[in-house]
Amino acid sequence: MLRSSLTMVPARREPYQDKLGMYLFLAGLVLVFFTALLGYAVVRSVASGPSIRLVLPSDFVGATLALIAVSVALHLAVSNIRRERHRHFRRWLAAAVAASALFFVLQVTGMTSLLSAHHATSPGEIRVFGFAFFLAGLHAVHVLGGFGLLGWVAVQGLRGVYDHERHWPVDICATYWHFLDGVWIVMLLTFWVVR
Repeated sequence: MLRSSLTMVPARREPYQDKLGMYLFLAGLVLVFFTALLGYAVVRSVASGPSIRLVLPSDFVGATLALIAVSVALHLAVSNIRRERHRHFRRWLAAAVAASALFFVLQVTGMTSLLSAHHATSPGEIRVFGFAFFLAGLHAVHVLGGFGLLGWVAVQGLRGVYDHERHWPVDICATYWHFLDGVWIVMLLTFWVVR
């Protein structure tokens, strides 16, 4: 009786598979946010009365700056790990974590201000303000997911897992936060332009 001496070798996970997965996930999120922004534009355009005025909280300006800081810090973290500058990588990663926490605090306080500052008196106002709050909340939910990803990457970074060859999780995290940055800016521009 012949026995096969084949041994099973686990398949090596290629980084491009994860990046492709992230890009497909982001494509789906683009559709979700685009549809929601289009819905806001439609609700805004059919709302009766030109006096409906959506005033964005000033906290959203600070939140925008904090979110841009997250993107810049993650870009610099990726750049440094590619060059094996671990100390600088960890510093920029810590800066990204701090800026993301600041963004979330400012987004929540801004949403609270948005909710308390608008006293809708007509059905059109209720829909416009409700949709704006929904969009900010939808973004906040995705920021929470970004916290999980960033926290995991930060813990792995402190453990010294990443180097110039294996840093694709940091790339994926940076890509996700760049996406959140872009969605936030497009959302605020939509609020400002669609009147």
